[in-house]
Amino acid sequence: MWRRLNREDFGSSNPLLGSDEPRGRLIWRVYEEYEVQRSEEGVEFVQVAGMGTAHEAAAIDAYDPITDTPHLFLEFARLVESKSTGEALSNWIHRYGVPGFSHGRIWGRGDALQQSVPQQYHSDKGGTLDSFEHIWDIAWEANHALLLYEAATSGSLPKVEQVLEYVLSSDREDDGERRQRSKTQTESEDDGRLDGLVSVALSQMIEYASGALTSYCYPVISYPDPPERELPMLAPDKLSRGWGARNLLGAMGLQFYWLITSGGELDRCKYCGRIISHAPSVPGSRPVEVRKTRSDKIFCDSRCRQNYHYHHRTKAKRQRARGR
Repeated sequence: MWRRLNREDFGSSNPLLGSDEPRGRLIWRVYEEYEVQRSEEGVEFVQVAGMGTAHEAAAIDAYDPITDTPHLFLEFARLVESKSTGEALSNWIHRYGVPGFSHGRIWGRGDALQQSVPQQYHSDKGGTLDSFEHIWDIAWEANHALLLYEAATSGSLPKVEQVLEYVLSSDREDDGERRQRSKTQTESEDDGRLDGLVSVALSQMIEYASGALTSYCYPVISYPDPPERELPMLAPDKLSRGWGARNLLGAMGLQFYWLITSGGELDRCKYCGRIISHAPSVPGSRPVEVRKTRSDKIFCDSRCRQNYHYHHRTKAKRQRARGR
């Protein structure tokens, strides 16, 4: 069944939701106003209005994008499908903040350490690296990765062929050799073998998805936050696995990573096709009710169960009775 993914799909596959323990490790701020600047090289970029001056715009919100907005990747990937992409990106930034490619501090001493030690956090105020060209390149990659995953899980040969043709023909990267290799693989597969084309689609998707993970995500040792003004009282049983991100791209990378790697731990609703996850929460977390799904569950809720039985049993039975 071909079906576009929605917010609920990303919420279902996020293992950190519903936990009283520490979840994500990133606090990102949204500011009152942003402005567009042009670098000396003529590159347009976005930053907080009045950054570095006495009139710098104030922060109006702070949130953990890894879990507070589990659908962030989805909305970012859909930006390129908007009728007015410029307006859509502006609204997205004013709602969630800049992607955060720029950073304002360097760790270590000396050139060698400055080049080898990564930044734990990037700036949420924007800067020259948050160029529109860079942002749109990443948005196109996210969109292509999303389309490839939707097609690969659709079970539709025409849809997989359509998406592969679209992605390979509109690839914005300069890696011509890789694109040609993927096209050759696609053309060499027998038209009747869906599995071969799905493999090509997923291989291409992994290349898109891996960049954010390797550059902007990292594991952390999590422990409960102490009450305000108190030091944390640590104990072995209070330590758990967690994830950190350096910017919004890292948070979005984690969200897509959890979705595409939960294939063995999810099913799709027999009626609407929505993802039903059976994945356990991360160690140390307490799952909410939506996470406690039976491994044999085939409908996402009672409404889908009733609709399925109506269309496939009750309605069919009535039609047969009228035909007598």
